[in-house]
Amino acid sequence: MNNQDSRPLRLGWGAFAAAAVLVAAIIGLVTFLPGDGARPVRVPMGLFCVSIIGFFAVRWHSLRKQVFSGQLLPSGFRKDPRRYILGPRLPLGIWFAITITLLIGTVVLLAVTQ
Repeated sequence: MNNQDSRPLRLGWGAFAAAAVLVAAIIGLVTFLPGDGARPVRVPMGLFCVSIIGFFAVRWHSLRKQVFSGQLLPSGFRKDPRRYILGPRLPLGIWFAITITLLIGTVVLLAVTQ
C-alpha cells in the first residue's frame, strides 16, 4: 500500500459544485452560441443540464455516505473511480432512458408548437 492509497477521500460539496459549474458552463456555451439555429435547443439542453447535475448530485451524496460509513475504501475508489461515480448500471440506465425520452419529447413538442 503506497502513500496515495492511505489518503482519505475528500468528496466535499465544494468539489462537486466546481464540477457542476464546469458542466453547466460547457453546456451553456454550446447552447448559447450566437445564431438563431441554437434557439430551439435551449430548453432541452437546459433540461439535460439539470438532469445530469441532479443525477450526479445523488451519486455524490451516496458516495459521501459510503465513505463516512466505511463501505467505500479509498483504495477501491482510486482503482476504478468511474465505476463508483456512475454507480450501478440499472439506475444509470433508467436515468439515461428517462432523460433521453424527456429530451426527445421536449424537442418534438417545441417543433410542433412553432
